[in-house]
Amino acid sequence: MLKELKGLTASPGIAMGPAKIYSKVDLTITKEMGEGGAEKELERLKSAFDAYLEKLRNTESDNEVQASVTQAHMELLSDPYFIETASGLIKDEEVGASWALRKTANQMAAMMESLDDPYLRERGADYRDIGQNLLYILEGVDGGDLSHLEENCIIISSELTPSDTSTMDRAHVLGFVNDLGGKTSHVAIIAQTLDIPALVGMKTVSQEVEEGDDLILDADQGLLLVNPDEETKKVYRKKIHDREEERARLEKVKEKEAITKDGKKIEVVCNVGNLEDLEEGLKRGADGVGLFRTEFLYMENDHFPSEEEQFQVYQAAASRLGQSPLLIRTLDIGGDKSLSYFDFPKEDNPFLGWRALRISFDLPEVFETQVRAILRASAFGNVKLFLPMVVSVDEILEAQDRIATIKEDLRQEGIPFNEEMEVGIMIETPASVLIADDLARYCDFFSIGTNDLTQYILAADRGNDKVAGIYNSYQPSVLRAIKRVIDAAHGAGKWCGMCGGFASDHRATYMLLGMGLDEFSVVGSQVAKVKDLVLGARLDSAQAFAEKILAAGRLDKVEKLIAENPVQ
Repeated sequence: MLKELKGLTASPGIAMGPAKIYSKVDLTITKEMGEGGAEKELERLKSAFDAYLEKLRNTESDNEVQASVTQAHMELLSDPYFIETASGLIKDEEVGASWALRKTANQMAAMMESLDDPYLRERGADYRDIGQNLLYILEGVDGGDLSHLEENCIIISSELTPSDTSTMDRAHVLGFVNDLGGKTSHVAIIAQTLDIPALVGMKTVSQEVEEGDDLILDADQGLLLVNPDEETKKVYRKKIHDREEERARLEKVKEKEAITKDGKKIEVVCNVGNLEDLEEGLKRGADGVGLFRTEFLYMENDHFPSEEEQFQVYQAAASRLGQSPLLIRTLDIGGDKSLSYFDFPKEDNPFLGWRALRISFDLPEVFETQVRAILRASAFGNVKLFLPMVVSVDEILEAQDRIATIKEDLRQEGIPFNEEMEVGIMIETPASVLIADDLARYCDFFSIGTNDLTQYILAADRGNDKVAGIYNSYQPSVLRAIKRVIDAAHGAGKWCGMCGGFASDHRATYMLLGMGLDEFSVVGSQVAKVKDLVLGARLDSAQAFAEKILAAGRLDKVEKLIAENPVQ
């Protein structure tokens, strides 16, 4: 009998096949030390770290995502803070290595998962993943994996880890469905990059589906159909065939300029965190970089990176891109982000606390070092700088004053830079939406950060599974905020882009185009699709559609219009 289950789309697409139930081995960990006391437990802990590092070094990656996850795990394992904290627990609390390791990994994961930036929150999943894999080594247990499967299947699980997802057998995994997880989780991002259809946040799907059940995974519509009839299968076979034809066509589209049928050019760029991400984005057809997250230069270091260390990275990116845009966001870090080399104050609510531009103003030497590096890199390409979490005109003016002083210093030192380098701001708070008209007069462009903007407008933490159903960028309040921001930018003669996750949702592309968005900064897997939608669109029709959406007033009506829109 047909059963229809609903979930959150982590990665779009359609798949058909039998269910494979996957669960990790559940370990029972006790506090007690084994024979040999603390010395033996410390030795076991170090051996587990060494064994896992050796395993990762010998891993042959089948794809760039797996290579990225492997590299991230190696970097975190090599961080002395990780093993030293666990070792300290063994000695101070007289507990076993497994207990100390699990507690340390959970603490570090919780710290990272409390961060605002979704790119940084990924590290929380990595810590839990590493902790679990180390525990299997310590306990001598084979935890299982999905790297070698015998037949095509759709994976049903309570939760997959980044290593599960990145190493899964791509020849046989058609898609996956999880009880837990959100739209911006690390696993969701991996699925998007690998182009695997996936649903998350389904709560009890692992209990409602049985091994071998016939499944249709429609991640486009957020649906899992269990044991469908033959007529339904026929409909979905046609959809899958059409998508395969589209995929082949998009390969030819990715290198084209995104220009509407009536002549408006749209920039389709990508979000990156390092030079490897940049190369992947260019390979996918991106016209440049719409968000270079600089946080990892700080998070993956044991000191505030020097001007020269930063310049080398920014200059390499600018030179690689030439005249294609490179938008570098200044440090977006908060009081909830613990760095081994800086003592951040504890805050009751770090989401509303000391973060981003506020830190830059309070640590002027950090801001000056970064801006000097960015300005120097601007001599090598089309570099633009933008500021995170701006909430007032005063903040822009202060930042502009500081940048002007830094420019004068560079002139005095005879160091070249682009005198006309654009300086923009992120729009990601209700405050910045409400005064967007004023803000637009004092900067060169806006970039809308929909991840933060959505959670702040709806008062719903995007990383909290309990409110995952509320966090939705299609909510009328969010859409009207986006339109207000775009109009404010255009009213001041400035351009407006979007670097939040909503820009990568191809179902929203036509609507956002109609709202007037000038730039889409997306994940690599969506570059060609967004370009294709722009190439096939007329602005007048897109504008009429956007007006209808904005007038809908209710989420269900908005989603119905989006679902019925043939242009997506």
